[in-house]
Amino acid sequence: MLGNCPFHVLAARHTDLICGANLALVQGIVGAVDDPRTPHLIPRDGHCCVEIRAAQAEPDGGAVREHPTRSKPGSP
Repeated sequence: MLGNCPFHVLAARHTDLICGANLALVQGIVGAVDDPRTPHLIPRDGHCCVEIRAAQAEPDGGAVREHPTRSKPGSP
């Protein structure tokens, strides 16, 4: 897990797009180096939304959680 979000400014306004792209980026990196761990979307305030966990560890059955800083409809 990264200590903070490398895309926090963009993620605040375009959460699904940026966090999804970040997840895909990390999945590509993990796949390219044949790492047995798997990236998961685990949003938490002040941290990167992607965590890399052991392959058998799937929090909430692998469910995707809503990002805590996600903009609400009608928000800037």
